[in-house]
Amino acid sequence: VDRGQNITIADNDISDCSQGIYSRSTDDGDFTVTKNLRIAGNTFTNNGIVAQEGKHTVYTESLGIVFEFNRFGPMRIGATGNSIKDRSAGTVIRYNRIEDGAHAVDLVEAEDFPVIAKASPSYRNTYVYGNQISKPGDTGSMIHYGGDHAGSEANYRKGTLYFWNNTLYAASGNSNAFFQLSTTEEKAEVWNNIFG
Repeated sequence: VDRGQNITIADNDISDCSQGIYSRSTDDGDFTVTKNLRIAGNTFTNNGIVAQEGKHTVYTESLGIVFEFNRFGPMRIGATGNSIKDRSAGTVIRYNRIEDGAHAVDLVEAEDFPVIAKASPSYRNTYVYGNQISKPGDTGSMIHYGGDHAGSEANYRKGTLYFWNNTLYAASGNSNAFFQLSTTEEKAEVWNNIFG
């Protein structure tokens, strides 16, 4: 999705892709911003590329995005990307089942449209609720929030991750990091979850 607005991608089986869904926005004007993207009721399996950490089941950069009622199944064996990698403003992730990824959910800074993203109040508030999330415990944190140096640290989200009513399970391994916040200027409000 490049420069699309008011789009729903729903009820698909998306498998064997390098990246199942990709969206992009840039700072070149309103017409270059993907807006109001809804990803709903899809099943994702066997996506990613072996040993390629830059290829994810979904990789999104939009102004207003909702992930709901999806199943993110296992990635391709040996793939090292994330189930959800999102660089959007106004992100809502609710009622999904997420089963894999270096990070199950990677919520980092806007890379190609930081000026427009940072001008939106929704960039500083991210909502993750009602999800079932499981993954091996040795492959990275489940939830990463803030930024990953795609641009400048000044573009990091530097807001609040609201995280409630989720169930998280580290399926195996010795390093069960549930959350990773990029700087001391990111904050998470976490309540009413189950961790195992």
